[in-house]
Amino acid sequence: MFGMSRIDLQLDKQRRSDIIRHNELVKKNRDVLKRFIDCVCFLAIHELPFRGHNERVNSFNQGNFLGCLNLLSSYDSILNVHLETSKIFRGTSNRIQNDFICSVSNIISTSIESEIKNTNFVAILLDETSDITNLSQLSTTLRYVHHETGEAHERFISFVDVSADRSADGLLKHVIDIVNRYELKHKLVAQTYDEAAVMSGHVGGIQVKVKELYRKALFVHCFSHSLNLVLSQSASNIKDYNSNDWDNKAIVLSQGFINFLDSRQTYFLLIVFSKIFSLTDILYEVLQTKRLDILYCVKKIEETKCQLQNYRLNLFEKLWETVLSDKGNFEIQRKIRDPKTFYKVLFNEIFDNILANLQARFGFLNKFEFLSLIDPKFLNTNPNDLVKKIKMNDLISAFQEVFKLSQLILTIPSTIASVERSFSALKRIKDLHKGKKD
Repeated sequence: MFGMSRIDLQLDKQRRSDIIRHNELVKKNRDVLKRFIDCVCFLAIHELPFRGHNERVNSFNQGNFLGCLNLLSSYDSILNVHLETSKIFRGTSNRIQNDFICSVSNIISTSIESEIKNTNFVAILLDETSDITNLSQLSTTLRYVHHETGEAHERFISFVDVSADRSADGLLKHVIDIVNRYELKHKLVAQTYDEAAVMSGHVGGIQVKVKELYRKALFVHCFSHSLNLVLSQSASNIKDYNSNDWDNKAIVLSQGFINFLDSRQTYFLLIVFSKIFSLTDILYEVLQTKRLDILYCVKKIEETKCQLQNYRLNLFEKLWETVLSDKGNFEIQRKIRDPKTFYKVLFNEIFDNILANLQARFGFLNKFEFLSLIDPKFLNTNPNDLVKKIKMNDLISAFQEVFKLSQLILTIPSTIASVERSFSALKRIKDLHKGKKD
């Protein structure tokens, strides 16, 4: 009378069909969103601007974001169909672009917070720079050991405008905010800044104020800045032996500069500093590598000091022979009766200045005596490999203190090079055109 099909079965079939269509639509939308997110991540990784000056359909240059989407759509049928047929959500407006950027940023921030939550120790790195609009931007980076890989990571956190208050108290408020946000009160073990008084001052610097609040926060001078100051101050302490050779009028003449550059003394100094820089350049590379632990950096500093001391004792005769062979016998200048003795005194003064400045700038390394508890020669490994081996063999409970000490050594930073790299990114992102206020 009413047919052979049951209503409940027909409804169930229709419902299943609706569910299947819904799931297919969800899958299609997710595939489209995946392509949008990939474009966002691509532009972010390569630090490229998203928007163009004119994003209309007939524009020759619609911007990098729309340009990436158009390029992908020419090879991707799913994205092409979406861009051609979508009426409700097209995903290309400036607001949607900002939403994508914020979403990716939130995911990254959540991931960093999760990593920090599962680590034992954290170090904070700060430095300040001025952007194209003359605003003081404070860059913050956190260093810690990843709980799964055992690798030391340095994560950029944010830029904060501190133009209103650049004092130690103002910067301290920022540090407190970071500590509270990431719950670092019992994890903060180190702080690293440059040589600025507001940062590193022993009386009113931020390092003292942070130490008062967080007793475990060991202060570490940036090794790279210290080495740079060693070389610059050592060079400035060398007496100007040519100060009376030229009067003020002759100095501005090109012939005077040619004679200066062609002089034997200039040649001698170039050879000496080429030997010094061959050592310090290698040390710079080591100190600016964020993957290396502070134990290795301290070792390389001591090796450089020993090598410089060896140069001072044994290098002069070889350099002197090189100068004589290239420049010939020295003529008597300014009544110098014994040129060899004169230049040996200059040679010793250069190395004495550098060694004295190294001792003055890196004298604070004495407080890292606990690093000797992990002796790579005795263990035949370094802290990074030691952490990985303990985790790999599930020996954390057996070597708990050794594991923590290795993590601590990996966490303590030796340089703020990562923070300074963020300055370069800031200058590329916020250039003269993007920094203008409309």
